[in-house]
Amino acid sequence: MRVAGRGLAPVRFVPPFAPVRKARAFDRAPACGYTRPASHEPAVPHRLQPRTGGSPMPTATGMLPYGADDVLPPLAAQARSLDARVEERSGALTIQASAAQVTATAHPRGVQLTITAAEPGLVGELIDLLNGFCTARFQAAPQWTGLEPPKMTMTELVSITPLSPNFRRVRLKGDFSAFLDGKGLHFRFVIGPEGADWPRMGENGVEWPGGVDAWHRPPYTISALDPRGCWLETDVFLHEGGRVTDWTETAQPGEAMMIAGPGGKAVRQAPWLGLVGDETALPVILRTLQAAAPGTSGQAFILVPDRADAQPVACPEGVDVTWVERGAGQDLLALLRRLSLPEGPRSVFLAGERAEAMAAREIAAGMGLGPDEFRAASYWTQGWVPPESQRKPRPRLQAG
Repeated sequence: MRVAGRGLAPVRFVPPFAPVRKARAFDRAPACGYTRPASHEPAVPHRLQPRTGGSPMPTATGMLPYGADDVLPPLAAQARSLDARVEERSGALTIQASAAQVTATAHPRGVQLTITAAEPGLVGELIDLLNGFCTARFQAAPQWTGLEPPKMTMTELVSITPLSPNFRRVRLKGDFSAFLDGKGLHFRFVIGPEGADWPRMGENGVEWPGGVDAWHRPPYTISALDPRGCWLETDVFLHEGGRVTDWTETAQPGEAMMIAGPGGKAVRQAPWLGLVGDETALPVILRTLQAAAPGTSGQAFILVPDRADAQPVACPEGVDVTWVERGAGQDLLALLRRLSLPEGPRSVFLAGERAEAMAAREIAAGMGLGPDEFRAASYWTQGWVPPESQRKPRPRLQAG
């Protein structure tokens, strides 16, 4: 059966198979009446709203009272380690990310930092990153002005459902009205150190008890959202040592969990889509296929640990979805090279391990893909070990 140019392709596995689509639910509807328990009300105000057309880009400016020679070189090195583009010039540098820009300029009082981002939530995330960098290196955080707090939402765990050998689906309930415009693709779990209170908004941004580096805030993709904003679901890839993986092992319905968001941007749509990703990119790829117009054509390669991890999804008839089991002699870079790129408008997205994402940019350029046609995202780093403070469990808190 095919509806409006979409259909369920037969399940195939390297030879390709295409996956079942879940209904999207991003239309506004009356509020569901969920009320956050007063005992766990987040201390961060809920003030962020998406930027509307014609309004200024959200910005924040900070002053760090240290000399440019001490600040700029290590800041540039840190930005490059996070895959950002860095432009250095005398007494200044510009850091360019996919949807934000940071400038650092020598000033009589130290170094002036200016953040400009597409959405307010990105400003808050970058302030946290810069505060963490400055505190670790200089034992001082910049003094910020013009800053909006990130949106924090206290939620309650509804259920954790096994999906496949390596995935679990988590459903949270709460007030997700800020997510209903569909602009934010991601959110972050906010998991703190043992015994820590919830974060609060202070004069200099978010105050993270125990220090920002003690908090684990991994980004996750929204896989389904209630049309009234009463609940959302996300799919968790299970891996050894993962804080969210460990949480899903023992968490019980009714437990409280804070999240930050929405944030992040969707993969750019085009008449032809090329999607390449590993298990960590699976939710983003499925969301991108769900959002594709009926006449879209293209290819998607998804690398998973086990053939049982493959999920059915409905996609436009012209998109061929191939699932590849790890150990089949393929990696993301080989799969990227397998794309049959057409002439004309196209959008190619790759996501996975950091080193592969970095190498993919050079390969994509050699394939003739321009900067506006290709985007690579690093979702994890091989060999990275979280700081000890992030490995300590925090007490279970009930939402009610």
